[in-house]
Amino acid sequence: MDILIIIVASLTISFWAYSNIWYQKGLLRYTHGYLIFAMIQWMLILINLVWIWGWLIGLVVFTVLMLGGAVLITNYTTNQIYRSLKMSPDISLALFSTFVWILGISTIIKIFI
Repeated sequence: MDILIIIVASLTISFWAYSNIWYQKGLLRYTHGYLIFAMIQWMLILINLVWIWGWLIGLVVFTVLMLGGAVLITNYTTNQIYRSLKMSPDISLALFSTFVWILGISTIIKIFI
């Protein structure tokens, strides 16, 4: 279950970073929903990192991701793939919000099982 959560969290961060490009350009619709889902995403990632690796390592990894590690990693990997596929802002936002829901459900399942 931990591997699945890490994969889903990685994809969520990837789609967040790609949607963030559209948000900065002002082309992303539903910006308030995007910002709310981004906060929920980072909260779920923090919960999962602490749950998987403990307080110290989880908080260190979360801090590195929040201070720019996630953006650096995704800009040179998955965002290049998404640009070559010519994904529209609506598709990237839909995929981001879908993966936030999947991450939330996975977190609930991990906590209660």
